[in-house]
Amino acid sequence: MRFWFPRRYLPEPPPADTVRGLEPGRDFERVRDHLAADPDTVVADDLELRRILECPATGGWVSGDAFIVYRRGIGNVYLADGTPEEIGRLLSHHLRWLESEPKWDGDLAVHCAPADSALMRACQRYYAGFSVSPSGMFRVGPLKPFLEKVCRAAQPKLADGAGAVSLVNAETGEAVTVRCTGGRLSVEEGAQGEAYRLGRRDLSEACFGLCPLDVYLPGLPADSFLRQVLPLPAHWSRFFGV
Repeated sequence: MRFWFPRRYLPEPPPADTVRGLEPGRDFERVRDHLAADPDTVVADDLELRRILECPATGGWVSGDAFIVYRRGIGNVYLADGTPEEIGRLLSHHLRWLESEPKWDGDLAVHCAPADSALMRACQRYYAGFSVSPSGMFRVGPLKPFLEKVCRAAQPKLADGAGAVSLVNAETGEAVTVRCTGGRLSVEEGAQGEAYRLGRRDLSEACFGLCPLDVYLPGLPADSFLRQVLPLPAHWSRFFGV
């Protein structure tokens, strides 16, 4: 999700003398610990994260226990921690700084996973608008091990349900059946009865895309358990991009 903010929607920035620039050496553990506690992001090893924080395209602001981190363009914020109000005030500080930069012309934007977080709560409170787009061109490989992992991720959402749906990769011939029995998910090799035959691209879109599942699996019952399984809400933050 990409949120954008004009000044009139943000709170007052904190006093300038209470804000300092993010320092890679001093603030490394603060950012690393924040990422380690976030269930909706990639975790980089220490060496890679240090390189990301030290590169010229990365910067940020710290005030007390709150911080924000921008990169890949000075108007793009990808990480933050603190209360929603603290984050909002740091965003306001960042916008004040952006307006003083002669080469900046655009929006103050926050990019984050569509999941609960301190940054998402700040965005919800102060945003002027937002857009949603895929965060990466995800593609599936072998179906069975992938769908087993998806079912483990989806299992907490199912208390009951029953049925089976078979999928076939039309390019490789691999066939699997996703089954729900008494609310428990499993994946079996082979197709049973009528199966959906899809190429790798459409299989990938069904597993990761933003289009309705009916586009790829026409005729899927409205109450099918599979709607609780797919698509997988995968998120890859461009904060980690080279």
